[in-house]
Order: sequence, then C-alpha cells, then structure tokens
Amino acid sequence: MSSPADRLILALEALREAALRGDLAALPALTDRVTAGVDALEPAAPSRASLARIKVRAEEVAVLLDATGRGLAAARQRLAEIDRLRRTPATYGGDGQRHALSRDGAPLRRV
Repeated sequence: MSSPADRLILALEALREAALRGDLAALPALTDRVTAGVDALEPAAPSRASLARIKVRAEEVAVLLDATGRGLAAARQRLAEIDRLRRTPATYGGDGQRHALSRDGAPLRRV
C-alpha cells in the first residue's frame, strides 16, 4: 500500500495533468483529493524527502493553476468584448477607427 505522501503526490500529478489537458470539469474532484491527501499527511509524519517532493509538485501545480485562472479570465474578458461588439452595430472609418452606428434614428453620415 502506498504512503499518504505518495497518494498526495499522485493526486497533485493528476491535478496537474487535468489542468494541462484543459479538463476543467475534473479540477474540483481532484482538488478534493489533494485536500484529503494533505489532511491524511499530517498524522503520517512523512520524511523530509517526501515533503520536498510534495513541495516541488505543489509549486508546479500552483503555477499551472494560476496560469489557467489567468487564461480563463482573459477568455471571459474577450467573450464579453465580442458580445458588446455584437450588440453595438458599428463600422470602421477611413481613419481605421471603429465608429458606432446610430440607433436613435439620426441620419448616418459617411466617416
């Protein structure tokens, strides 16, 4: 049977792999596995070597999850911008800038 430290490392590796695959649906269950692994680790008194391996894996996962969060935030922001642009009809003028089309019934003019 594997030690609590080994099970925690496996859970961290599974979390890392899911994040790399973009399997966001798996992250909550894997996070629960990691939390349970941390809880089981304390009474087991793992060796310094095991703790060092856990620390390395946890730091890798933390960096990856942080990047995943930033990527999701950027995607949400871009989708909101696309939605805003879709709701506001516009055209581009000779200056290359975006100009909203009138919605108030005012005559449109060439820009």
